[in-house]
Order: sequence, then structure tokens, then C-alpha cells
Amino acid sequence: MKPILSKFFIITKKNHLPHNPRAIKPHGRILGDRKSRGEITGLYISRKFIDLMQLKRTPAGPKLVNFVREEVTEGSTISQAVKRAIRKSNLKIEEVIVNLPLESALLRYFQMPLIPEQEWKSAIKFEAKRHIPFNIEDMFFDFQVVKKEEEKRMEVVFAAAPKKEVQKIISDLSQIGLKVLVLEPVSSSVDRVLQLNKQINPQESTVIVNIIGDNANVNILKNNIFYFVRDIKITPDEKEKSSFDNLLQEIRFSFNYYEKKLKQEKIGKIILCSDEEIEPKLVESFKENFKIDVELGEVAKGFVNAEGLGLKFCFAAGLALKGITKSSLEINYLWQQEELIKKIAIEKKNFVKTLIAEGVLTVLVLGGIFFITQGQIKTAKKELEEIRRKRPKVSAEIRNLNISQLRLKKKNLRREKAVLKELIDERIFLTLKLNELNKILPDNLWFKEINWKENPPSLNLKGSVFWGDKQKETETITNLFSTMGKNELLKQGFKKDPEMGPITESEERGQRITNFEINMR
Repeated sequence: MKPILSKFFIITKKNHLPHNPRAIKPHGRILGDRKSRGEITGLYISRKFIDLMQLKRTPAGPKLVNFVREEVTEGSTISQAVKRAIRKSNLKIEEVIVNLPLESALLRYFQMPLIPEQEWKSAIKFEAKRHIPFNIEDMFFDFQVVKKEEEKRMEVVFAAAPKKEVQKIISDLSQIGLKVLVLEPVSSSVDRVLQLNKQINPQESTVIVNIIGDNANVNILKNNIFYFVRDIKITPDEKEKSSFDNLLQEIRFSFNYYEKKLKQEKIGKIILCSDEEIEPKLVESFKENFKIDVELGEVAKGFVNAEGLGLKFCFAAGLALKGITKSSLEINYLWQQEELIKKIAIEKKNFVKTLIAEGVLTVLVLGGIFFITQGQIKTAKKELEEIRRKRPKVSAEIRNLNISQLRLKKKNLRREKAVLKELIDERIFLTLKLNELNKILPDNLWFKEINWKENPPSLNLKGSVFWGDKQKETETITNLFSTMGKNELLKQGFKKDPEMGPITESEERGQRITNFEINMR
């Protein structure tokens, strides 16, 4: 999967639709090889259900390949339920588009003075600290910007999620062989379905109420901008008696805030969505209380071969539509990790270039030593011929030296020979080791420091690895260490097998990375 190259959304006054490299083009990059085959898999996760849906692009529209619902039974984990769902589907799945659980997603709307695009990331992150009750450094975030050129301001929809929650989802799914391509809030997913089925009129204020478990997720949007997002708790008493007075009252408060505080027009329509069947009594209660149009979200209408695909699959359908059609809120909590992986790949490439340059320099040095040595050999041959011609004279000189002087002369000659041999052997030795390390270097792992001592030979390697998954990072280090232990050419000349040093964690550009140290002696 290629890294995401851009991170921002611009909505122009002309059509109020996302228009930038990451809003229109990302689907090909995010979805990797799936685009060529036209198959996209959405994985909806809640406390009660796992919904798996795969769609295929066709000229007639998105075609349903298969969908499966699996209950999260008592005592089982989310990962186990996902594995059961995949087995039932008979689909070969490696990559998925996943939702962030409702309770972990945080969406906020705020306004800022209009600033240059290159300043958005830092300025919006700073401004968001005033609007979210958590440490921003502990969150992954994404945002969408609406530029108001004439008013010299911009509207921002800011999405954040705890890093621990995001990393747990990625880790849990990676353990069963699934790669998360996109992680988004349910608001994005369900809007994608409703946009496909033309249930949303951008010119009027529309309310989307997503009922999931004990929560009602209320979204108010107009002109494809999410102006208001709020979660309302549904009490057990309300569910048991099918009386939704508290829910209706809280939604009315939300309407008043939207209309008065945000100075927006009155609500034109309410659309109800859920991962379970919605009671007719609830629909009637909404109609009686608000005196406006109330609809249920439609799913099958916009699909090919989707008869029987009911409302309860709206979230999985929205996830599987990623890359086929757009949502008003294109959010991906993983973009920061993708940017870091891209930077690491560049650093690794630069490291390899440096390694090759050093190797070339070493070869040139060795070449110089070789030619110098050849010159010395020629000189020695000439001296030998000269000695042979002057044998009687030399013999006479030697006869004049005592035993101690002869031994000293012999010792000096041997020392000079040994130094020259050691110089050549050790230069070749280090170059071979560096070449072997370059061959076995894993993806997303790079060396920060290489320390070499000639006598006795010792090589100290310090490096880091980043996958966004602590377990996978540890496995990458362990695999490298194991490969080094089996590489005879790499071990040659050292008395001991490679030794693993401490494995630690640190932060780089706001991301957690795993550091390691390996010694060869």
C-alpha cells in the first residue's frame, strides 16, 4: 500500500464537494491492489455484531459480492468473531475498511481565520486543544476544511480518536491476518450510503440519527458539512418500555442549538439508521414530536444484486463503499501513521544510499591499498634482484651483524608484514558485513547507529522499527536477529553468535516506535 501523500480537504463555494488529492484520489492509493480487482471489504465492529461486506465495482454500480453477520457471543473476542465471519463468507480477505467504535470517536466543528494551507496541520491541531477534553498528543486525528474566501475564515470538522484504541484495533486484526487500510467513524460510513441513494439534499439541513446499542449518534449537516455531532445515551428503562421521551428531548435541544447558536435554518429532514431493526413506534414518535419528514436509511437501493440487504447493514455497506463513492466526511484516523511510514521509508532509502556510498569508498580505499601493495611488491622484487646481484656484499654485511641485531631486523620485517595484512583483511571484513546487512534489512526497520572496532572485531548496531503495532515491531526485530544468527558470512570472523541488546520504546514525530540493539563480537 502506498502512503497517503496529502491530508487535507477543501470544499469550494462553487459546489461544496471535497476537492483535493486526498479527497478524490486517495481511494486508489489507500485500497492498493484491491482497486484493480474492484473488490472492497467493509468490516463493521460493534459490541454485539460483526458485519462483513464485500462489494465489487461494475459499470452498473456497486455489486454485492457477499455479506455476513456474526454475533459477538459471550466469552468470545472480537477477533474470534471476525474469524468466524470470514469462514462463513468463503471470501479470501486480506485488507479491510473498518469503523471506529462509536464510544471512541470524537467529532468537533469550529471556525478559524483563513490561513495558508501549509499551516493547517499545526494551526488546527493547536486550535483543537480548546475543543476536546483530552491530551491531543494521545490522539490520532484527521480533519476536513471548508474555505470561506470572501469571509476570510474557514470551517473545520475535526475528528480524533485515542491512540491506544486505534492501535488495539490494528493489532487485534493483524493477528488474524487482516490489514486495516482505513479506520473511520460511523458518521462517514453511513453518510456515504445515504449520498449514494440520494437521500440527502445538500441544500437543506438534514439530521442523521445512528442508533447503536445504548447510544444515539446525532449528526446535523448541510452543504456536505457536519456542523453538529453529539452522542446521546439511551437508558435501559427507555428501551424496555419503548418510551423515548428523554432521547427526543435531547435531540430537540440539539436542534435548538444548531438553529440558534450556529445560526442555521430549521431542520428539513431526519434519517434514522441502526445496526438493528428500528421499531415503528420510534419512527412515529419522531414524526409526532418534530413535525418534519422522517425516513429510514435505504441500503439496497443503490446496489446491484442486493435484494434483502436491509437497514441493519447500512454501516458495513458504507465502509465497503469507500473508494467507490464519496462521503461528506472523508476521515481516516490512520493517515498520521501512513505519513510516518513514508518518512521512515525515505530515511531507510537514504541509509541504504549512504551504505552503498561508504561501500564504494571502501572499495576505492581497498583499490588504492591494492595498487600501493602491488607497487611495494614490484619494489621488493627489484630490491630482491638487487640483493641477488650484490649477494657477496650483503653476505658480508650480514656477517658483520650479531645475533641480536639479526633477530631485531627479522622482527621488524614481520611486524610490517602483519600490519599490512591486517589492514587489507579488516577493510574487506567490514565491507562484507555491511553488504550482508543491507541484503537482510526488513521493511520499516532502519539503523540509527553502527559502531565498528577492529581489534578484536566487534560490531554494534542500534536501530528502530515502526509498524503502528508493538507486537509486529517486536516480531520484525526478532526475525532480523534470527536471520543474522543463521548468516554464516555475517558471523564469519566473530567468536560469538549475535547478542540481542535491550528493546525499548520512544517517540518520533509524535508516534511510538520500538528501538533495539544487536552486538556481534
